[in-house]
Amino acid sequence: MYQTSCCIVGGGPAGMLLAYLLAKQGIDTTLLEAHHDFDRDFRGDTLYSLTGRMNNGHFLIQLDRGEQWQCGFSIPKGAYPQLRTAGLDALRQSLVDTVPEFRDRLDALQDWRQITLLSIQADQVASWFKPGLLLIGDVAHVMSPVGGNGINYAIQDVVATANILTAPLRTGSVAVDDLARV
Repeated sequence: MYQTSCCIVGGGPAGMLLAYLLAKQGIDTTLLEAHHDFDRDFRGDTLYSLTGRMNNGHFLIQLDRGEQWQCGFSIPKGAYPQLRTAGLDALRQSLVDTVPEFRDRLDALQDWRQITLLSIQADQVASWFKPGLLLIGDVAHVMSPVGGNGINYAIQDVVATANILTAPLRTGSVAVDDLARV
C-alpha cells in the first residue's frame, strides 16, 4: 500500500502539468502513467499554422510542422472500412480531388501504415467529480485535436484545479464543494 495526498492518473499534458504544479507547492503527488516513456505524439499537443480545403463533402487540413506538412483528411463516420477496401488509389484520388496540387506528392503514400485513423467524438461526462475523484482534461470533455483546442482547455482545467485544490490538499481535507468549484 502506498499513501499520497493526490494521485493523478494519466501522464498526458494535463496530468504532467498538474503533477508538476502540485508538487511545486509541496503537495505529496503520485502520477500514474501506462506508457514506459514519453516517445509519443499527443494529438492536440500544440497550436499549428493550418489551412483547409473542402470538396465533395471531404475536408482536408494541412498542418505546417516546419520541415514537413501533416495532413488531416475527413472521412465520413463509418466510411473508413469502405475506403480501405477500395485501396490507396481511391484515397489518393480523393486527396487529388480535394487538393489537385497534391498530385505530384501522393506517390509518397505507399502503405496504409502511413495513415492513422483518428476517430473524433466530443463528449462530456454528466458529473466531473464525486468524493475523492475529479475528472479534468480529455477524460472530462473530449475535444477535437484539430488546431490544438483540447490542450488549451486541459491547461485551463489544470490551472483551475491547482489554484482551487492546493490549500485543501495541504490540509488533507478536500471537500466535494472544493471539487465542484473546479
